[in-house]
Amino acid sequence: MVQGATTRTEPRQAFEHACRRCARNFSPALDLRQFAVLTSACPHCGFNHGYDNREGKIYFLVAEKIGRRQSEKSAEAEAGLPEQHAPVSAAPVEEYTEQYESPLTETHEETEQPQEHYAVADDAAEHAADDEPVTIETEAEKRGTLPSRFSVAAIAATMQNFAATLNYRRAAVIAAIVSVVFAGTIGIMQAIPVSSEEARQALASLKAREADIVLDRNGHELNRLGVTQSDKTPLTAFHKWQLDALLYAEDRKFYEHHGVQYTAILRAVLNNFLNLRYAQGASTITQQLARIILQNRKKSVFRKLSEIRLARALEIVLPKQKILELYINNVYLGHGNYSFASAARFYYGKEIKDLTANEYLSIVALIPSPEKYSPLKNNRRLQARMQVLFEGMRTAGIVNVSNEGWQRGMESVTEQAGRFASETAFGEKTRLGLWPAQYSRDYLIQRKILRAENQNSARVHTTIDGELQQRAEELVQKHLRQARKNFRATLKSSDSKEIRLRNRIRQAAYDSGLLLDVAGLSLAREAEPQIQAALIAMAPRSGEILAMVGGESFETMNQLNRTIQMRRQTGSAIKPFIYAKALSQHLIHPATLIDDTPYVVGSGANVWAPENINGGFEGPMPARDALAKSRNIPAIRVGRLLGRDSVTELFSEFFFQSERALEERFSYDETVAIGTISLSPLEMARAFSVFANNGFLNDPILVTRVEAQEKIIDVRKTHTDQLGLTAAGKERILSAAETQLAISMLKSSGRNAGTGVPGIIGKTGTSSDSRDLWFIGGGKNIIVAVWFGFDDMRYSIPGATGSALASKLAGDLLRSDFEPLEFKMQPGMVRMRVCPLSGRMASESCPHARSEVFLSGVTPEGECLHGSGGAEGDFMAVMGESQFH
Repeated sequence: MVQGATTRTEPRQAFEHACRRCARNFSPALDLRQFAVLTSACPHCGFNHGYDNREGKIYFLVAEKIGRRQSEKSAEAEAGLPEQHAPVSAAPVEEYTEQYESPLTETHEETEQPQEHYAVADDAAEHAADDEPVTIETEAEKRGTLPSRFSVAAIAATMQNFAATLNYRRAAVIAAIVSVVFAGTIGIMQAIPVSSEEARQALASLKAREADIVLDRNGHELNRLGVTQSDKTPLTAFHKWQLDALLYAEDRKFYEHHGVQYTAILRAVLNNFLNLRYAQGASTITQQLARIILQNRKKSVFRKLSEIRLARALEIVLPKQKILELYINNVYLGHGNYSFASAARFYYGKEIKDLTANEYLSIVALIPSPEKYSPLKNNRRLQARMQVLFEGMRTAGIVNVSNEGWQRGMESVTEQAGRFASETAFGEKTRLGLWPAQYSRDYLIQRKILRAENQNSARVHTTIDGELQQRAEELVQKHLRQARKNFRATLKSSDSKEIRLRNRIRQAAYDSGLLLDVAGLSLAREAEPQIQAALIAMAPRSGEILAMVGGESFETMNQLNRTIQMRRQTGSAIKPFIYAKALSQHLIHPATLIDDTPYVVGSGANVWAPENINGGFEGPMPARDALAKSRNIPAIRVGRLLGRDSVTELFSEFFFQSERALEERFSYDETVAIGTISLSPLEMARAFSVFANNGFLNDPILVTRVEAQEKIIDVRKTHTDQLGLTAAGKERILSAAETQLAISMLKSSGRNAGTGVPGIIGKTGTSSDSRDLWFIGGGKNIIVAVWFGFDDMRYSIPGATGSALASKLAGDLLRSDFEPLEFKMQPGMVRMRVCPLSGRMASESCPHARSEVFLSGVTPEGECLHGSGGAEGDFMAVMGESQFH
């Protein structure tokens, strides 16, 4: 180190920032040289904030601010003006070392992951770039030992400050020019008279706007998703304070302006330009209504000018009260809610007048960005915005709630975070086909074919069979009622002890008449969970979804689509794929004898000794019988014969077509052969369709085309990933002969499944402790996957099996108009008489002989000894041998 050199330490970057929870200002200490997400906790409430400095946005803004300050001081010094502030170091920010002190004065247990609050960085950047001084003090300055003015650091600092000053001046000039041009444009528009006819036409288009209509494969209406007349509410349905609160948040001069506030627009333009991003809006409620009518939320000058023109026209033909009423009945408030009335029912199950101050303000807070502030997705961010609104409204005398009352009232808002983020208001609409209708609309919005904040008046054509969908929904409800009557939920032992204790404490509180929480437990008894079910049907040759039922009923609090969004262990339903892979690799044939005898791996505490569902063993049996009887030990032995590489290949072919999905969701061990990998009903139905599609895997399809805004979009051709699965490969998974051999074996397992449908191919499945009950199967034109179980995986259904519940539902659905999948001999296949006891070709006099099909060259060897007159010992030795161990 050069003698006399001074070591620098990182400064404290002090800029004011308002906490998103308590709304108090504090100065976070950040090492801005780290281009990453930085965190700092509020010293007042402990709320953890994240600052998005990954691209150095905050860093450069602070550096620019330093440069401007130093330039101003230099100018003052040259002019002989006295200094008004303490000197700021000339060293640039990037010259500081990484040491810094944290300003945290207190900690709090309740913190959040920083990635949930990246938006805080925008606020930080704004504060760093405003006109308040940025205080920066280095250790060198404290000691009075500044580097030489001719040092490399000082020269670099001077150059940077000079560049920053030029950039600032250039930006100011450009901003002034833009402001003049924009102001002139607005002035010209203001001078041009607007036509009342223009407003009447716009209002007519708003009135004529319809909800999105979802149609089945025959063009019949399944459901309408959007605003209905029951969602329209007059202003008299609001309390005065509620309307005042809305105007305070969105347009405080609503009754003073004529549709547009030009000063607010000019201020917003300057602010946005100086921040080089969209940092501030200036739309009045009339302008927001115009935007709703125009159905254009794109942030652009041209949209703003169109919005201004229409807003002025609306003010000519409508009184203020009517504008406000149209606004509250058409503003988008997230999750499919296009009015205040709809939002009040969806979020809190109340009418508007019955909402508490917290509940109502939570809805008002959604208006700027319903997704960003969604109580289901970003509850804490919503509460931070609510806190700011509450403080302002209480100061203005609009709401009269104490701080304690406000905090107590947050409970119902916080509860929203426990709901599924995918829930929508459409659970209260027409009930038929809401599962596929909602999924279709969500997908189209995600792909930006439709817009969430608008009613698109779209006609969405799907592959759903309306009659089959209705029958499926009715049968799911019917079989669930029967299942809940015959079976009860049982907890795992590790969980049941704790929950039983909680319920005993609650019961004691009831018995003693105590109306209070006991040890932090709510008084309400924990309700016993209800068995749920899911069903999905698809056409195997086209991949078209024919029916989709994600649960008992599509309601506000039950919108989890279990056919797609839920993954569970499949149990024995996975065995057809294990056997099919072994058949295709010529490792077994349908007559191969496989041991159903005790199987033990490991020793001591690490021992694994799997059992069959009935606890017994049946000895060596043909592969066909082992699959039909769903024996676990033979399936494990076949899986072991396949080995790690072949089983992994099986799952990559049938289920996980991408390397990422395979890596994330598949892990090999011997339990895989009996269904310990979790899959969705959709994934199971798609994979099973390979057997009915001559060995090919198809991509599932739900939406065929969309008619919206005078356009027709053929979604089938442009979007092949409609249900979130990796696209199927073009290569055939099974040859024609291998497929027919698998069909032959699956007809045997289908007869034992208990569906009561002749000729069906299929397989039942029951996961560990009867937590998940499955049936997968079908015929020539339909494959169906059915699941029964609990959403809470701690619960099981003791005594229940896939054949007792899932296969019965599938049978009732498929029984009418069922066309079985016919077995057809293919080139490369042979038929032979075999002895099922020995696994050999049957002798002429074998009393157990039966016909069996094989791949050419993969047939039994030798002949059984029945009727040969051989010694009993020789006969028993042959009969008792399996053909692999």
